[in-house]
Amino acid sequence: MSDNNKSRTINFGPFFILCVAFTIVAVWFPNYIMWVVWAFVGYVAVVAVITIIALIVAAVMVYKASKGF
Repeated sequence: MSDNNKSRTINFGPFFILCVAFTIVAVWFPNYIMWVVWAFVGYVAVVAVITIIALIVAAVMVYKASKGF
């Protein structure tokens, strides 16, 4: 049975912050909306590159570890 009295929490992660920034810039500074869009694109690109590097490092570690057995 679900608990309807459970308190709600807000996750202040990067997507929430970018969403708030996008809204504020869109309402008050519409000329600068693309700066927020490019910031989001840059964030996603950096996270993708870091993830790919981490996967490559993990694959090399597993390969090196399995070679010893």
